[in-house]
Amino acid sequence: MSTGPTLILSLGIISVIAALLYYKVLQNGKQDKADLELLLENLKRSLRNKDVKSIDEYGKQLIFNQHVTNKHLEELRITLEQSFGGNESLSELQNLIYNKQLHWKTRRL
Repeated sequence: MSTGPTLILSLGIISVIAALLYYKVLQNGKQDKADLELLLENLKRSLRNKDVKSIDEYGKQLIFNQHVTNKHLEELRITLEQSFGGNESLSELQNLIYNKQLHWKTRRL
């Protein structure tokens, strides 16, 4: 096979792979947006029931959601500090919230 067809074939394969990856990223973003309200409801229910395991699970899912806002994180941080201030089980979640907010602040500088 000569250089010309090989180059065109390689570029075609790379383009198809890039298009598939882009489509997958778009689908994940749409799914995150659809899941955001459900995550918030589940998290609020867990906070009312004081279910630490569910708070940790839903809180982490919320933090890694693409469409979460600083307002959501601030509300969660305040609620965790007021209700579960010394709970070691939620310290990782509190650190994740702090790091996410710090990342957003330094990114805007």
